[in-house]
Amino acid sequence: MKKKSYLFTKIFISLLPALILLQNYAWMAVNRYAGYAFLIIWGFIIWRVSKLESKNEILERLFRYSEIGAFLLPISAIIFTFVIGAESINMGANEFEQAGAAIGTAIGGFFVVGLAFVIGLFGGFIFHLIGNRYEKKAEKGKNK
Repeated sequence: MKKKSYLFTKIFISLLPALILLQNYAWMAVNRYAGYAFLIIWGFIIWRVSKLESKNEILERLFRYSEIGAFLLPISAIIFTFVIGAESINMGANEFEQAGAAIGTAIGGFFVVGLAFVIGLFGGFIFHLIGNRYEKKAEKGKNK
């Protein structure tokens, strides 16, 4: 009976890492098929978390997934910048439009990558600290 009581907790808490990983995928794929990716990622995370028993183990695992997703944000932003830049340069009719698109993409990409780096670094660090706290609680629960 105890296993069923955590079912809704497992499902709803798994939204956080799924949303972070969805953002990574959406940036890498320029928002193509993001809905399918969300369902697949969320299903995978729910499946992985459903194998756990205690609430502390569940929370620790979910914060670890969120940590990985947050640390991947800068890499996703770099790929996103390259993809957007290539598409915008190819759409230019002449050299001046292509040069403007390249400069605009470089400036915008600089800010996107910088913002993703800050959010990813601090977010990943925060998720890491919270995950460590729940890992210690889970270890205490196993030793009892």
